[in-house]
Amino acid sequence: MNLLDAFDGAYVLSLPERTDRRREMERELRRADVGLRTGQLAEKLRFFPAIRPTEATPFPSIGIRGASLSHLAILRDAEARGLSRVLVLEDDAEFEPGFQARAAPLLAALARRAWGMVHLGHLGGPATPPGAEAGWFEFEGAITGAHCYGVSWAALRPLIALFEEQHRGVPGDDRRGPMPADGTLNVFRWLNPDFPRLLAVPSLVGQRSSRSDITPSRIDRVPALRPLVRIARAIRARRRR
Repeated sequence: MNLLDAFDGAYVLSLPERTDRRREMERELRRADVGLRTGQLAEKLRFFPAIRPTEATPFPSIGIRGASLSHLAILRDAEARGLSRVLVLEDDAEFEPGFQARAAPLLAALARRAWGMVHLGHLGGPATPPGAEAGWFEFEGAITGAHCYGVSWAALRPLIALFEEQHRGVPGDDRRGPMPADGTLNVFRWLNPDFPRLLAVPSLVGQRSSRSDITPSRIDRVPALRPLVRIARAIRARRRR
């Protein structure tokens, strides 16, 4: 089973002006053989315009607020479309080598069980020995990363409600207050233990090294250096594969 066959619809979150990251993501999708067929780019998988707000309040930064608003907008769109299983990708997602072969049995198993949320990509979670076969692991702890996750229909409305509540919340409230999108996904699991959260262990989707619009590094803040940094990152990514 291919990745897109396991979900009713998929989104890639991407700022419209970041055409570099869109091109890189399109290459990733082709390289990983996720099952994207002719004519599906607008229907089965959509590049969704990320939101860049002008103010951070009540979030700690504009980037963190924008990411949270963007994930919320995708989930609302999925609900409006009636998607029973939705996949959310960020445009810096990078599929691990041999993704399709490793993911196929996991995706087939996923179709046979109930779940609220799944993470094919994450940082943290249970440790595994090098070379271990990938499998699903039900996990209650905290993980980092919102770059590749799925949400079932049953969990969709409650997750939307939590995002909305956090946008109205008080800074410093570690459950109902404003926080990064991956924090919201963790809190959702803690507040809703009846919705199983499954992690692909080991993680099958990482994140490419690229200029972040949420937490840009010092070197990314120097416009004259950005072309050189972009080339260096591309070379590093090719060597990794």
